Amino acid sequence: MHAFTYSLGMLATDDNSIAARETGLAADEEVTLPFADNQRTSEWIVVLAAAYVDYRLSYGAGQWQIHIPLDAFEVAERELKAYEEERDT
Repeated sequence: MHAFTYSLGMLATDDNSIAARETGLAADEEVTLPFADNQRTSEWIVVLAAAYVDYRLSYGAGQWQIHIPLDAFEVAERELKAYEEERDT
């Protein structure tokens, strides 16, 4: 069984997000999930959408990143952990 690869310890506040400023979110109001490959990113956005969690995608330096409003992060974390645990069984 694999551990939740993209754990909370790897999460970072998106301090430099131009898109966050453009959408009216302050950088400290958004959490950026760590880089995942395209397949995992696609799976995660389906999980988030199914749980009605707002998210934003950005693309830079050849990779996709998922940004989640800080107030939705607890739900997002719970849903993604449950998904990863189920995926690994």
